[in-house]
Amino acid sequence: MKKSLKIIALLLVITMCVFAFTACSSQKKAEEAAEQAEEQIDEAIDELDAALDEAEAAIGGEVYDTGAFSVMVPDGWKAFAQSDPGSLKIYKGATSEDDMYGKPGIDITYKASGSYYLVTGVFDSYEDIASVAIGDREWSGAEGKYSSSMNLTSLSAVDGEGYFAVDIWQPADGDTISPDDADVVAIISSLAADAAE
Repeated sequence: MKKSLKIIALLLVITMCVFAFTACSSQKKAEEAAEQAEEQIDEAIDELDAALDEAEAAIGGEVYDTGAFSVMVPDGWKAFAQSDPGSLKIYKGATSEDDMYGKPGIDITYKASGSYYLVTGVFDSYEDIASVAIGDREWSGAEGKYSSSMNLTSLSAVDGEGYFAVDIWQPADGDTISPDDADVVAIISSLAADAAE
């Protein structure tokens, strides 16, 4: 989302630059216009970053560190540690691990090295998801029915030599979440590998 807004702002400024270049009759004017356009691009990106930071701050929450990665857990969500520090479950509206099975949530996996392979056999039916920018990463995956009672969106993104994978679980007949929701975007875009990894 953040990257998409940057790209849109960049395209608008580039379009302005093209008009500025065609209107300039000399090389010096073209160089001045290019410098001005670059400054406008930087300003637009800074404004977008600030707006996204404000939106994430409005969600509220705390940063949770597993020892392998950190993630922002929004207010109203609960993190459940796993035995592997590269795994974490975050569920909306859950107060205990027993609540996880009736609530929407996100299972996160981080590996410092290797490639992610989506096992589509877990789906009853699924569709591939086109690459989508969330935070500073490009995510791809699939969404579909996991069982008659659960829908699953599975996304992964490269992170250095490794990857992050997120499984977004939704009860078929209850509260739902999606990769477009502000709190889900805040969670996914906040993922950061610990420096020691």
